[in-house]
Amino acid sequence: YEPSGYCFQVGEEIADEVQIVDIMDDATGLNHAAALKSLPTYVNEVGHDLSRLQNVFISDYEDRSIEYNFVLPDNQKLKVGDCTELLTNYYSAYERNRQRHGYGRANLYEGKRGDDHLASYIKDRLRERS
Repeated sequence: YEPSGYCFQVGEEIADEVQIVDIMDDATGLNHAAALKSLPTYVNEVGHDLSRLQNVFISDYEDRSIEYNFVLPDNQKLKVGDCTELLTNYYSAYERNRQRHGYGRANLYEGKRGDDHLASYIKDRLRERS
């Protein structure tokens, strides 16, 4: 689960869609140096996998200020040195990214292919630009 953008749900929509802030360097395809210093880079997404439990909850204030809150289930405790995967749910705002990576609802239930399939990649990018 490599992140490609953060959904900050800013008030201004583009093409009737919630904006997603790009965190990838176009030249290298890797995360920007600034993104590597930011917590959201290390938070993965539950997607449509019901076995992955959300433990990071995102609050936004005035559509601009984002707060990530880590919450463990009541019966779980972390000791010094323990690790756990940070998981959040970006809901429908992240669905296009899920589909591009091949684990969106349409990929799972309707046979849609992700960006690793060249013909689907070209068709989707052309549709986005029209």
